[in-house]
Amino acid sequence: MSNLQTDFGIPSDLSFSEDELDDKSHYELSLLAPFKAKQLIKHEAQNAKKQGKKQRSLDLITKNTFDGLVAEYYLRQEFDFVFDPRDWHDLVHLNGYDLEVKTFSSVQQKYDTILKLDGMKTKYPHVAMFYRQDKQYTLDAYLEYDDVEQKYKIVEEYGAVQ
Repeated sequence: MSNLQTDFGIPSDLSFSEDELDDKSHYELSLLAPFKAKQLIKHEAQNAKKQGKKQRSLDLITKNTFDGLVAEYYLRQEFDFVFDPRDWHDLVHLNGYDLEVKTFSSVQQKYDTILKLDGMKTKYPHVAMFYRQDKQYTLDAYLEYDDVEQKYKIVEEYGAVQ
């Protein structure tokens, strides 16, 4: 049995479609994704200016936010999760463990996301990563933050992408 299944009840072969979300979730997503994207673009603008990086467009941030929220809403709908009320946190399981959820659509984006996590101030003890193709999501990896090495480590990979 995988760590993700033991700690959170999520099977390692989890795959789902955005279409499996209930109507209430779809409605909430249509409102929440643009709202969160507007918050993120302000935060990114500050960081991009400091680091001299190009900022993503609001449309791209909204799409990426929506895609991530689909996975969060699905986990909330099907497993024992609630939204984490803290800023920059995703979900809390009823067992008290928090879970950060990341989605990606290419191998390069997967590893870019892990590097981005390493550079963030907020460190999440548990991260679930989902490979996304159109509206289909497949669990790909489970990561934990290593306090000693101060980086994320892939604890389990489930083979959604090679």
